[in-house]
Amino acid sequence: MLGRLCRWLRLLGYDAVYCREKENIITTSLRETRIVLTRNQKLSRRKSYRLILLASDSFREQLAQIIGTLNLAVDENKLFSRCVHCNAMVKPAKKDEVKGKVPPFIYDTHNDFSVCPVCQRIYWKGSHWNLMKRDLERIVQ
Repeated sequence: MLGRLCRWLRLLGYDAVYCREKENIITTSLRETRIVLTRNQKLSRRKSYRLILLASDSFREQLAQIIGTLNLAVDENKLFSRCVHCNAMVKPAKKDEVKGKVPPFIYDTHNDFSVCPVCQRIYWKGSHWNLMKRDLERIVQ
């Protein structure tokens, strides 16, 4: 339901867990003192550590609501510090470590890479970096 929002929170550097089952959401919230984000009215009546009922279906509006409600900082130094797929903190990688693992053009035109120590995905500041920053500027205004 909120997978895209979860990925964006991770892109911002926030620890975000995506749970598919309602019981796991509540249990995880209470056990790990996590905030539940939901669009589900019934779920919003359940006891949790903290719960925020999202007003919109639009992930941009959801992200703006979360940033405003929780007073989240958008810190450029934390952007892309987490793996968007598994939530682990990414680690810097030397250029020669990613040779043959990224497209040749990317390898030739970039020097800074990060790798997820869990799922091994490789990240670099490509065109998506500027597109995301532009999106964030519109959302955070």
